[in-house]
Amino acid sequence: MKKYEFNFRDIETPKNGYQVYTDTYWLCENGDIKRALFYGESPQCNKNKKICELSYDLSNYAHMNLQTVFVPVAYLPIRY
Repeated sequence: MKKYEFNFRDIETPKNGYQVYTDTYWLCENGDIKRALFYGESPQCNKNKKICELSYDLSNYAHMNLQTVFVPVAYLPIRY
């Protein structure tokens, strides 16, 4: 079984073959969208700001210094 871990990725820089997410809220380290939170390959974002805020409040993320950030356009690798 594959072990998934939290990691951070740059969602600001477009790259060939990436997909686009629009108008989403992201959990980002220190509010920096070059440090957006992922769990394995899964982006930690939502169209609803409250979902991001609740996931932060109900979890053990305090040591990561995360902030909810609205990102009009984000670039992510395609997940298979």
